[in-house]
Amino acid sequence: MLRAAVAALACLYLARTSPAEPYSLRAYSLSTQNPKDISKILTSIEERLKVLDTVSAAQEKQSRRLDAIQDKLDRVETTVTLKLERAQLAAERLEHRIHMLQTNIQTTIKESSEKLERSQAKITELTLNLTSHIEKHKHLLEKVNGAYADTWHRGLVLESLMRDGLSLVNVTRRELADGLRALARRQRDARITSAELEEKFARRLNDNTYKIDLKVLLIILYTSNVEKNNIRVRCLMLLSSLNIVRNEILTIVMVRQFQDQ
Repeated sequence: MLRAAVAALACLYLARTSPAEPYSLRAYSLSTQNPKDISKILTSIEERLKVLDTVSAAQEKQSRRLDAIQDKLDRVETTVTLKLERAQLAAERLEHRIHMLQTNIQTTIKESSEKLERSQAKITELTLNLTSHIEKHKHLLEKVNGAYADTWHRGLVLESLMRDGLSLVNVTRRELADGLRALARRQRDARITSAELEEKFARRLNDNTYKIDLKVLLIILYTSNVEKNNIRVRCLMLLSSLNIVRNEILTIVMVRQFQDQ
């Protein structure tokens, strides 16, 4: 139908544009069709033209809407592209920051691992030093314990030697007293001269002094340097007591000589 309308419109257009043969076209149209049919055709053509106008108007509206939609789509596309570009820039910046953070983390991990290795090496060195110092102190404690035991043993030996020395001094005193008494009795009985008495007293005193000196030397040999000072003091006290005994004996001898005279 659309083709027929287009053909009719083309015929009308040709009829209007060709004024040279109006009579022949009218005669042909009058001869072929009557006026009622022509009016019907014209009305149908007008109706179809109206339909075409409405269709064209609808198409224009639709094209306008499509243009508006296209404009909106273009705007949306531009905004989306801008947002995508911004997002891409943000992603690039974020990627750069992540890369920098990763490098920093790797460097810090490397430095911390190196510090940990150095600290472990220092800890091992400290443990070795501590073990060596502990062993040294252990050896020193063992030496101190041995020295203390040795000192204790020497102290016991020294105490026994001092007791022996004191007992020897007491024995010497008793022997000297007994000797003096015996000599006095012998002098009274046998009338021994003072020179012989003095000689016997000196011999006995020298023998006892020699024994005491031997005991003192043994005490000094069995003691350490720290103990020697104490022993020297005790030996000096012992020698002073012996000198006192010797002086007493000499005074007794002198008294006896004076009495004999």
